[in-house]
Amino acid sequence: MNESKTISLIQTARIASPCDMKWDDMVGDERVRHCEACDLNVYNIAAMTADEANALLEGAEGRICGRLWRRFDGTVITRDCPVGLQIIRRKMILTTAKVAAAIIALGSVLAFGRSREVDPWQGPDSTYTQTRTRIETWLNNAPPPVPGRMIMGDMCVAPPPVPTLQNNSD
Repeated sequence: MNESKTISLIQTARIASPCDMKWDDMVGDERVRHCEACDLNVYNIAAMTADEANALLEGAEGRICGRLWRRFDGTVITRDCPVGLQIIRRKMILTTAKVAAAIIALGSVLAFGRSREVDPWQGPDSTYTQTRTRIETWLNNAPPPVPGRMIMGDMCVAPPPVPTLQNNSD
């Protein structure tokens, strides 16, 4: 018995024309935003389940613009990806811990500066400036949620592979 494995459309999707527009500059929510530059909706595949993303691609007529996170192994991350969910949760916890640490550190700097009657807000070498610089560096060097890369632009879907016919003539 020959079993054929169904290939998910979203896993064959590629960004045909990458776009330099910034997601954060577009108006919309986490699933879809409108790009003023090309007057198209941009769909965030990582915020959709695999079924939702496949339905979007199957029902697409004409150009479709998307934003997807492709891991180094080629897998596209969707909302229901167990590996992606685990890493996203880890990133959220790490970000929350960093923000809490930054608030505690800033509070400590302010308390320390007041106890010594030194204005922590003054001068480039002030305790506040040094601490703020360290915190900003720490927050900005957060690792990406999943090894891979985020790419956005016009999407195309590779056609499914055509099964080869075997000639069993002797």
